[in-house]
Order: sequence, then structure tokens, then C-alpha cells
Amino acid sequence: MAEKFDINNLREAFEAIRDERIKHANTATRIGNAFLSLLDYAANADEDKLSAIHDDTARGLITFLKGIKIGKAFSFDRSGNIHAHSLALENNFRFDADGNIIAHSIASENANTDEGKGFIIVRKDETGKYKLCIDELLAWGLATVKQLHVKGDSTFDGNLFSKQFVSDFLTGKGWGIYNKPITNAGGMQENKWTGEFDNVIVRGSLRVYEMIISQLLGENDNRVFTGMMEVDHYDKESGKVYLDTQDGKLYNPFRRDDIIMVQQFNGMPNSSNDYYVVKNYELLVTDAGCGSLEDGNKRLDWVKFANFTSSITGATPEDLIRKKDTFVRVDNLSDPDRKGIMQIITVGTASPHMDVVYGLKTDPEGALKGRLGNLEGIVHPWFGRLQGFGEYLNNLYAVGDLILRRTGESVDTKFQVLENMFSSRFAKTSYELTNGKNYLENGQFLEQVTDADNTIINGWEIDADEETMLWVDANGMPFLVNSTLTTSGNKKVTLEQNDGRQMLRIQNCGLRQKNAIIKQPGTHKEYVRGSGEKNDAGLSQTEASTIDVQDKLYVNVRLYAKTAGQLTYGFEGCKAVEDKLNELEVKTEDIAYSGEWQTVRMEGKWNGTGDFIIRYSGDCNIALVTITDEPLSEFSKTVSTQIVQTAENIKLLGENINKVNGKTTKLGFELDAEKGEIRQYVDKTDKKNREDTSSLILQTSSSITSSVDKKLKDQYDTVTSEYSSSISQTAEGIRLWVGSQDYANNTTVSSSIEQLSGRITSTVEMVNANTSSITQIQQDIESITLTVGKAATQEQLQANVDTLNKSISSNLASAKSYADGVGSGIRSDYSSTITTVKQNSYGWSIAAGGFDAKGKLKSSAGAVLTTEFAGLFATAFTNKGGVVKSEISSFITKDAAGNMISNAKISADNIVLSSGGSAVEKAIANAKNAGDTAQRTASNAAQAASNAQSTANTAVNNAKAANDAAAAAKSYAATEIQATNKSISALAGKVSFDSSGNITNISKSGLVTESNYASIFSYYRSVTGAVVQSEIKTFINRDEVGNIVSNATIQADKINLTGHCMNFSGGQITITTPNFKLDSTGSIWCQNGTFSGTVTGVNGSFKTLNCVDSNGNVVGNIQFGSDGRMWFSGDIYHQGYDSAKKRGYRFYAADIWCRGMFGHRQKTMALVFGTHMRIYTKDADNTEDTGVYIALESGMVSGRRYYKIPLYGFASYGDASGMAIDMVVINCSSDFYYVFEGMGNGKEWRVINGNDKQTIHFADIGGWHELKGGESLSCAYVNPKFLNPKPTSLGAGVFWSGEYDLNWS
Repeated sequence: MAEKFDINNLREAFEAIRDERIKHANTATRIGNAFLSLLDYAANADEDKLSAIHDDTARGLITFLKGIKIGKAFSFDRSGNIHAHSLALENNFRFDADGNIIAHSIASENANTDEGKGFIIVRKDETGKYKLCIDELLAWGLATVKQLHVKGDSTFDGNLFSKQFVSDFLTGKGWGIYNKPITNAGGMQENKWTGEFDNVIVRGSLRVYEMIISQLLGENDNRVFTGMMEVDHYDKESGKVYLDTQDGKLYNPFRRDDIIMVQQFNGMPNSSNDYYVVKNYELLVTDAGCGSLEDGNKRLDWVKFANFTSSITGATPEDLIRKKDTFVRVDNLSDPDRKGIMQIITVGTASPHMDVVYGLKTDPEGALKGRLGNLEGIVHPWFGRLQGFGEYLNNLYAVGDLILRRTGESVDTKFQVLENMFSSRFAKTSYELTNGKNYLENGQFLEQVTDADNTIINGWEIDADEETMLWVDANGMPFLVNSTLTTSGNKKVTLEQNDGRQMLRIQNCGLRQKNAIIKQPGTHKEYVRGSGEKNDAGLSQTEASTIDVQDKLYVNVRLYAKTAGQLTYGFEGCKAVEDKLNELEVKTEDIAYSGEWQTVRMEGKWNGTGDFIIRYSGDCNIALVTITDEPLSEFSKTVSTQIVQTAENIKLLGENINKVNGKTTKLGFELDAEKGEIRQYVDKTDKKNREDTSSLILQTSSSITSSVDKKLKDQYDTVTSEYSSSISQTAEGIRLWVGSQDYANNTTVSSSIEQLSGRITSTVEMVNANTSSITQIQQDIESITLTVGKAATQEQLQANVDTLNKSISSNLASAKSYADGVGSGIRSDYSSTITTVKQNSYGWSIAAGGFDAKGKLKSSAGAVLTTEFAGLFATAFTNKGGVVKSEISSFITKDAAGNMISNAKISADNIVLSSGGSAVEKAIANAKNAGDTAQRTASNAAQAASNAQSTANTAVNNAKAANDAAAAAKSYAATEIQATNKSISALAGKVSFDSSGNITNISKSGLVTESNYASIFSYYRSVTGAVVQSEIKTFINRDEVGNIVSNATIQADKINLTGHCMNFSGGQITITTPNFKLDSTGSIWCQNGTFSGTVTGVNGSFKTLNCVDSNGNVVGNIQFGSDGRMWFSGDIYHQGYDSAKKRGYRFYAADIWCRGMFGHRQKTMALVFGTHMRIYTKDADNTEDTGVYIALESGMVSGRRYYKIPLYGFASYGDASGMAIDMVVINCSSDFYYVFEGMGNGKEWRVINGNDKQTIHFADIGGWHELKGGESLSCAYVNPKFLNPKPTSLGAGVFWSGEYDLNWS
């Protein structure tokens, strides 16, 4: 019959069968029983196992560490994300760590897109796009959409502008429909609307009330200040436009690369002018000259041109260039001194104003550098629509005062925003993308090669067509992209600086990257469940498998559309590949002018064929083009700052979102006048390291509070531990707090310091599921109270502390009363008394001292106390400089039979014992006469101690009652100290329990100490009720004749006398016994002696020192010969570790002669890097050994600088002083020259070039030796005096051999 096993028993049974090595041990019975047990286990596993094929219910929490997949189209990944084509949310949805809802669709209950009811957010198609259906959309702030399709009527309450708009004839840009109210003849305000555009095309009738024709250098008093000349005629054959010199008075103002603009009245609309009332055209001057001066007043100057363009359809130069056309220079391609013009407008929209224009055609978006006058025609991307008269400038340098109109105050004094709220926000997003992450080469257009003639963009080629023409720069040199000429005319590719970085500019053309340099797409494995179908054997196919799936790629183009156009991007010329999808073929999108950066993207799978192309039909800047296997947003870094101001508060806010390293930082400064507080904070989330940190400063008129917090999380975003600290400050006090929480162990640890004008309290606490511990120091003006305790709960801890306080108060009252009597003779002359305490969880040490008016120590007493041991001393100083001292210790041990006994040790002038032996009696008999008086006084002290002990017993019983609630605890220990400037008193106790909660024993110790008095006792009560105790008192007083004497009283089962009993001042001790003798001269005789401790002497004479084993057998010795030699028999060990110096022990010697084997585990080593070296004096294999840092001395020879490598540690080398170096590893990033020094004759060392890719040189006997990267050789030094001829070079005496190059890179 098979046994019933659990899974662990089954595993052990089968492992035993597998690992059996005895023949015939795996019998059929043994194997059969194991399989029968397995079947029985499987048959009865339903109760505590979930079924994989039947409906079942889990009665506990189930955690899936790697995720869960349900069917073919729905799954949870290991991060908790839902992956689905659509999701009908009922009661389950997920929030991520930032509080975002993660779902594919969200809908109201009555959502119906056909009937237009409810609302819904749903995925639009397989491209990953989504749509929002809703009745009404209301945005309180800015609403930004990429495209807008309005099916019905549209109304606008306010003005309508393009992203950037400047109202003007010449410098105007963008478009606007805006209201300009006027006061009519009836005195009423009347709205008047103006539309301003570059061109208006009317296919039907055009009705105007008044038509005003604006042309350059026209309309009476509007003026453009720049170079101008009228056309005389155009000669098509020579390509020259001849200019009218006004009877030879004018000279040609135009130069090469000038951009000419013509706009003037073309006559009333008719068929001859194609119904264009105003004709306009532009051209680029390629050459310019003056006519012959001999022609006099008939002289004609001329220009040649290129890049003729006009908004009139089909216009040619011969059609439009006519006599009296006015050529006006508005810009220049290459000469920065010819790019500017001035314009004064006195009639027209937003007049009057004066404009400063620079780069009207080469930088149309930023050409307006300043305007003085009416600013209403400017809509700025930062400031919005400007109003009123004023000055708009890029920069302002002002000398003098700027006065505010409303208050007459200087800007130096006051800045006032006359609105309910002032707010501004600046944000910038950049992308940190390396070539390793981007499938495209040089997708950020930062890698280029520039020689004297060409600029080459790495990785890209011009995507040329039949209309492509050569483009040259200002000096007539061609632009090249990967050795391919750029295009000309309206087609151009250039690299420009924009927003502080280099980027690509495309005008009506494009680039191509060959497939060969594009990173090929990869695949990943996905889990597939078994089909469940039965095979030929009738078994279901349940085994899971994996399949290779193409990686999804993300294509992103980050661009700034200077003009509207069509963007074509993707893979062109792709071929079909079996079993592989291609969803990234070339596509074209319409791009509207927006005045801001935008990202165009597509995503899908790529089969690895075709070239990547990017074209634009207009003018645009491109910051980056990427293909990645992660969304572009994962590489973004966004920084922003914001100012928000109202009458009540000001907020300065900042944010840094770095998705590359997973860190998000939010910071702010808030000044709230209404609440009367200032708040400053920094919050940081580090997803990569799973760490959240924050800091906060809160300030009011009455308090300042600062705090810092750090939270650590696991891979499931659950907080595992938290660290916090804070400082709270008021006028009355300061509180500092530091705490930590370990959620896994349910443990909280904190420490705090609270300071008031008359008290400082320092507390350390730890609370977990089982115990509570506390240490506390409370310092008042006249006392210090120290508490250390541990209990099962915080409530029990406080109860135990209260019980001990009552107990110690009773003990101290009687003990101090006795101390006042015995010490009254020497305490009257104290000018100052001081006490000190050092305490930990197991015990403490104390000292008290009394000083005279001159600050001289008169007496002192001290103690050391744990729960099993107590020791104390008392010392006094006579006026003549003499010292009187007594020392006592008391402790509990077990004897050889296991009985608990008390022990005491005492040293004093006068000793009074309640039990003892002949040695003690003799010591007392030889004491001074003052001992009799001290003994009588000590008897009184013993009675006082007995009373104190009785009270202590009561305190122990109280402590037992307080510990009944924690019966399961093994023990409870606590200490209490009370300190004043005159005395320190303390009690330590421990109560132990068995597993049933019964008290097994009680032990405690207590003491009272003043500057000339100390008393201690130890107490132990066993489970049977037997009590063992010892009491000791030590103090200093005066005898009948006024001499200061030390006293001690001791009561114990066993007393050991040490120290002063054998050597005291003012008398003698002699001992005579059959086996030991101490005479009056201090001579000692004994038959044999065994010393278990240290023997200290001035000198001694030995012939042989024997080494014996544990049985007394001689196993080695040291013999001292008469010839001054020492002979060692046995092994000599010199080893170990010096923890303080963090190294092994060293053996220093002048000469060592080794006649046998010599070995070592390590050689002394130095690492040389450039101009410095590190000498590893401890253990180079140990990461803690960072070596001794040495700056190498240098010298010059033949114009070459070299550095000296010492092979012996000089005296200034600290821990490396005297250290000989056997191996030198040189690791430099460039070639250095070195000279070895500090060698003695016959010195050998190894040299290794530790940089496999860098050559260095060192000086040998032949000159400079080249040591290539990775080479190793052995060196030896011979004193040059042994060589012929005697060398004198830098490397004199340095030989090397065995050079070999080991390549590892």
C-alpha cells in the first residue's frame, strides 16, 4: 500500500531512487510505491489546487509574477498593463503608478456612435489611433489639435490669428481676422473687423467699398529705408536688368546675394494683367555692375539675377519686369551687413510704427527685431497679442530711469502687474537617443565631416529628381551631403543652428538613407498554449511552445514647418519577404504651418527591405528622424518652469521629466500671503531605481518645518521601506526627528532630539510586531535622567519604566542618607562637582568628581554596571599630591558543581568583610589604625544596604507583575539612571521567562556614587526561590588624626583580594607558607609557577624557553647560545590581520638568507597611471585597499619630460614607507616616459603594460625602450660600477628580458 505523501515527500522519494548507488536497491516495490503515492497525490490534489481544465475558485490571493494571458487577444503583462484590442470596463480597470487609467476604450453606459449618444474613447483602427465621441467639449484653457474638421457652422467670440502674427505691409507675417472698434459719428462704440493675409484669391466677384493699393516706396508717407532703384528695361538675352540712374545721379546700390523684392500697382484688373491689380516678384542678385561713366546722364547700371519667383501663376521675368518697377533690397544671403532694413509706417493698420527688420527672407519668422509705436499688430507666441503704444525689442540696454505711468515710480522700485493673475510657463522637450537605439544612422544630423570645400552629412544622400540643380554657398562652393551635391533654386538641404543645436533644413526636396547602413529589425518570442488536440496515442497536445514574432518599430520625424507642405517618409522600394509583414512603407501626410515643433509618427512591422526616405514639399527644420523599437516618448527629456501670481499668492514651479533614466522631478516655491506661509518643495520619482524622494520646507511667522522623505519600492511598485527626517523650529524650542520603516519586517526605528530653553530630551525607539525598545536621555538644569528599556509592547515598556523608577527611588533614599554621613569629613571644601555617564543597552559606566576653587581634582568615584557585573572605584588626592584609592567589583558566576555563587574583589586601605579567610584577616590586621573606625562605619553601611536591598526586592516583584502581559517573551531588561552635578544613581534589572511565560530567574544590580563615595550590589533569585546576593561599598574619609583613608565594605559568599592587599603604601605584607614565601624585602620564592596572563619584567636570563602542548609535552623551544645566536626548534608563524590598519602583520628584516624553499601568495605591486602611482600596501586583491597615492617626480632630458617610478617606499610615503615594489603595472591613456629609481644591486621586478592599446617607454641601459600595449617583461638592476664601460644614462644598470605581447582586447 502506498503511503500518503505531500509534494515534498514525493520529491524526496523520487530523488532517493534517482541518486541510489547500491545495486538492486531500487526494487520494483520501492519504485511502484513511489508512483502509487504520486497517483494518490494527484487524485486528491483538487482540494488545494486550481484546476487547469475545469471551472474552479481560488480561496486566496493569486500572484502572477510574469503576467497572465487570456485567450489570444487579451493579456496582462508582468508590469500590470492590459493588452487588448478593446476593453469593456465593468468593475475592473487599472491605475498605473502615476494614477493614470490604462485601457483601450472607455464608454458611457448609453454610448452609441450611430445615434450620437453618450461618450466613448475607442481605438479607431489597427494603426493605434483613437477617437473621442462626445456631445460637447469645453476647455477652460488652451486646446491644441493637429487637424480640425468642422462639419457644421463655426463661431468665434474673439479674434482669430495664426500662431505668429505681425500686422504690417512689408514685415507682416501670419494671418489674422480681428476686431478694431471705432467711435462713430454718433459717439457710439462700433466694432470694425479686419482681415489680413498674404494673398487672397477670389474666383467670383469682389466687392469693396474702398480699395487702397500698397506698394513699396508708395502710399505717400510710408517709407522703407534700404537700397532702391527703378528699372529701365530687361534684356533677356544678356540676362541683365538695366537700372535707371536718374540722369547719371544714382549709382547701383545692389551687390551679389542681395534679395530684391518688387510690389507695386499693376493697373486696374483686365485681361492684359491677368486681372492682378498688384504685381509682385522676388529675385536673387547674382552679379551687379555700373555702366560706363562715359555715357554721362545716359548711363545705365545693371544686375543679373536667379531664383525669380512670384505669386502670379505662370509669371516669367520677361512678363513682369517692366520699366519703372522699383527694385528694393530686403535681405542678403551671405553678407550679414546687408540683411537689415528700416520701415516707417504712418498710414494703415496698427500705424504709426517704426520697424527694425533683419533677415526678412532668410529668417522670415524672426526678422522683426524691434517695433516702436503702435504694437497692436503683433501677436507674440509668449506674450500673446500686444496692445497700445510702446516698444518691442529683442534686447534692451537702458541708461537712466524707467518710470511707470500709473504710479510715477521707477522700475527699480516697483514692478506691478495690473491683472488678477500673472502666469507664464516655459517648457522644452529634447530627446536623448544614441545611434545604438536608433535604427537609422545619424538620425539627429549631428555627425558631419567638414573640409576646406564641403560639408558632408554622415549616412544620408540627396533624394534627387530631374529638376534638381546645383546649390552653392556664399563663396561659390558647393554643398555636399555624403559627397552628393545639394539642390538649388526652390530645392535645398542645409545644416543650421536652431534653438542652440544643429539641425537639418529641407526646402522642397529630401534625403535618402541606404538600406545597407540601417539596422535590421529583430524578432521576439511569444508564448503559445498547446492546441488541446489529440495525437495518434490519444493524448492531448497540452505542451506550451513559443513562436518568433516580428518586433514593432516606431518611426518619428520631429519637425518645425516654416511653411505648410507634404511630408513623405518611410521605406521606399521594399520587396516582399515570406512570413514577414511590412507596415512601414512610404506614406505622405499634409503638414500645416503651426509655428511650433511637431512630431509625425507611424508604427508597425518592417520586413527589412527598402531605403528610408524623407521629403518635404515646403520649407521645414528637422531635429531628428528615428526608428526605434520603443516609442519616442521613452527617450524624451522635458523641462519646464512656470510662474503663477495672484493677489493672494505667487508660485514658482518647475518640472523635469526624464524618461531615459526614469526620473521625474517636481519642485516649487509658493508664497501665500493669505495663509501667511512660504512653502518650498522638491519631489523626485526614480522608476529605474524604484526610489521616491522628496523634501519640504514650510515657514510661517511662528515656525519653520523642514522634512526629507525617501521611499524604496520593489518590482511591483510596492513600498518596502521608507526613510524620513524633519526639523521643527518655533520660538520655544527645536525638534529633530529621523525615522525609518521596514514594511517587510514590520519594524519602525526613530530617533529624536527635542530642545527647550530648560530641557533637552534625546530619544531612540524601535517598534516591531514583537517588541518595543527605547533609550532616552533627559537633561534638565540640575539633573540628567537616562532610560533604556525593552518590552513586548510600547504600553508595557512604559509600565516597566515606571516600576523601576519607584524601585530606584526607594533604594537611593536610604543609600544616599548613609553616604551623606560617611563623606561629610571631606566634602566641605568642594567648589565644583561634576558627573559623567556612558550608557548602552547592556550596561553603562559613570564617573563623579569634586574640584577645589582652583579647578584641581580633589576626589573622584566611578562605576561600571551590567545586569551580571558591577564594579566601582573611589579616589582622593591629598594637599601634598598623594593619592588614596579603593577599587571593588562584584559579579555572579557558577562554581564547578554548577551552583550559583556570588563573587567580589576589593582593594583598599581598610577592608571590612562579612565573610573571608585567613588572608583577609591578616590583611585587616596589618591595615592602619584608622581601619577600626572605618570598619565600624562600614557596619552601618551594611545595614543601610540591607534596607536598600529589601526595597529592591519589592521593586522586582513589581517588575514581574508588569511583565505578565509579555509572558511569551524570553526576557525583559531595562536600566534607569538619575544624575545631578553631585551624584549619579542607577539600577539595572533583567527578568527571564521560559516558553510558558513563567519566571525562571531575576537578576539586578544597582549603585549610588558621589565624588568620594560609591555603593553597589548584585542580586540573583532562581526559579526555586533561592537568593544569592553581594554588596560592596567603597568611600573616602578621614581618620581620627585627619588623614585621608580609603575604605571598603564587602559581603559575599566568596571574596578574592587582588592588587592593593598585596602591595599597599605605608606598610608591608609578608607571607610564609610551605609552598610560597614573600619576605619584607619583596622577594618571592615558590617551587613552580604558571602564568595564564602576561609576565612583565625589566630583564631576565634564559638558556631555553620551551613550547609545550596541552598535555605539557615539549614540542619546540628557543635556545640562546653564548655566541649571541638564537636557535628555534619548531615552526615559526608570523601571520594574522591588523583590523585597525586593515592589513596583515608585517615582518621587517635587514637581510634574510633562505637555504630552503621560498614562496609567496602575492607580490608587492604599484599601479602607475600618467603622472601618479598607487602603491598597494595591504592587499591588492581586496577592494578596500585603494593604495597609497603618490605624485611622481619629473625631469627633463633632451627636451623630453620623464617621470620617476620609485621601487622603494621613501620616508614620506606614509604606509608605503620602506616597502620594496616587485611588480609595476602601467595603465596610461597616452604615451609617457618613465625612469625607475630606488633599486639596489641585484633588484628584480616585473613590468606590465596594462593598457592593451597604448604604448609607453621606460629607460633601460640602452636608452628608451618601447613597451607596447599588453606586453610584459622582467627587469634586473646591476650597479653600474660592475659594468664596463660604466653607463651613465638615465637607465644605467637596468636590464630586461622575456618580453612578450599578450593581446586581450
